[in-house]
Amino acid sequence: MLSDLLTTYWLPLYRYVCNRGLDRDAAQDAVQGFFTDFLERDVIDRLDPERGSLRGLLKTSIRNYINRERQRQQTIKRGGTTRIVQIGEMDLADAKAEDPETAFDRAWAETVFERASQRLQAEFATGRRRGPITAFLDYFQSDALDYRVCAERHDMTVTGLKSFMHRTRKRYRSLLLEEIGDTLAKGSDP
Repeated sequence: MLSDLLTTYWLPLYRYVCNRGLDRDAAQDAVQGFFTDFLERDVIDRLDPERGSLRGLLKTSIRNYINRERQRQQTIKRGGTTRIVQIGEMDLADAKAEDPETAFDRAWAETVFERASQRLQAEFATGRRRGPITAFLDYFQSDALDYRVCAERHDMTVTGLKSFMHRTRKRYRSLLLEEIGDTLAKGSDP
């Protein structure tokens, strides 16, 4: 559970803090520090679904963590032992400039989609599912690809491709819903 929590929420929290004004390195440090603090305080053991979703708790907790860290840094600076250095423009190359809430939600969704996609690909790789997974991926990663072109690329009939796509989309949806369900507290909204 802990490793799932870390892998599911690291990127959303990273993007959240980037869009709250931290540069790339500071954002990475903040997320790492936050998870350490979060685990040391045993917050997971005190989760209460009645009080809200895990996503909401994480956003509030990291916002509070960042504020505490900024306050701690300001206290150190006021002590006169720290030299103040001006920081240039922030590097947000891998985080879009959007409000932190949207950045978090977007990164969470991307992570959930990626995890579901990896699980689906693993099912094909292990032989649990049969068919050309590359046809499924090609079709959804191309803007102008139609069934006829996709079927030709993968040496299938259009009817066979449609049937394959239907089954694969249905399974992908199921995996996606499982991934979403794994990240939500019982009875909370996504």
